[in-house]
Amino acid sequence: MGSTTTVKVSTATRDRIKSAGMAMRLTADEVINSALEALERDRLWESWRSAAASSSPAARASYVEDQKVYDGMLTDGLDPDA
Repeated sequence: MGSTTTVKVSTATRDRIKSAGMAMRLTADEVINSALEALERDRLWESWRSAAASSSPAARASYVEDQKVYDGMLTDGLDPDA
């Protein structure tokens, strides 16, 4: 795990981390890392949605057209495992 440090959290938060860890068979470090990864992923997608919502109609149309090309690649009949 490398070096460690102490993080001050409320007793309630500590208990929640411990409970989650026990339920998922994870260490406190793994529970916190998992929660942070989920938060970062949520923030990334929220940023993406915000950028998409503020883009011009022409940019959105271009994106939709690009996606149609990529979607067609999924039905090209080629064996994905080849």
